[in-house]
Amino acid sequence: VFYVLTYNRIPRVASLLTAIAIIIGLRVLAIVFKWNLPVPSGDGDGIKEAPKTTDTYGVIENELKEEAKEELITK
Repeated sequence: VFYVLTYNRIPRVASLLTAIAIIIGLRVLAIVFKWNLPVPSGDGDGIKEAPKTTDTYGVIENELKEEAKEELITK
């Protein structure tokens, strides 16, 4: 936001470097003071399990990974 607001008013390199310094400064403050974004409340009923993905042959990835693991173990 700082960069967009100032890139026409001050030299662009100065605007960019100042914006970078502000970002790094905010990040350091967030780490030092343990700032976090709010976490959604609730029991998680609205969260659904991700659908299983398949490869081009219609094999479910997890099954393929398990088969590959078993194959490596037997070798």
